[in-house]
Amino acid sequence: MKEAKAVEKLLLKLAPFIPEDEAKFDLLEDKVNGVSLHRVTLMNEEQTKKFGTDTVWLGVSDSLLVVTLEAKDGKVIKGIVNADGRKVPMVGGEVAVSRLIPLVEKNLSPDRAKKLLADTFGTDAAGKDTFTLSLDGGDALTLRLSAKGKAVKYLVGVDKAKKE
Repeated sequence: MKEAKAVEKLLLKLAPFIPEDEAKFDLLEDKVNGVSLHRVTLMNEEQTKKFGTDTVWLGVSDSLLVVTLEAKDGKVIKGIVNADGRKVPMVGGEVAVSRLIPLVEKNLSPDRAKKLLADTFGTDAAGKDTFTLSLDGGDALTLRLSAKGKAVKYLVGVDKAKKE
């Protein structure tokens, strides 16, 4: 990125004006492989619930801009800037479809959704109903989506129920 340093300069200028009850800035927290690392801790419980962390890392060099949402230790961003072509996790997540469907399928009655869950998973869907997505960088980008068999069966059941 040609203007990565300009983004960093803007961050350094704006950070003092952001109220501490909104975000805490640890600027120039570390420098790894020529990349300046900045940590921003967001003071927003809703954000933490959505993303599982309250920490945003920004890595900047003359030709690189990296942004991660991760733990306070910054392991992911440090791994990315030290990668030298090795496989590095960039994006990843897991979704429990038994929790997702009631949020997104408003036309499926709660009773029908519960019956589909019981028919598919029995009494406990935990760990059996997941889709996992990962995007790894390095010499090549690798996108991987995997699903547990019962999660697929449940989605097929949901689709059929919507058409009834």
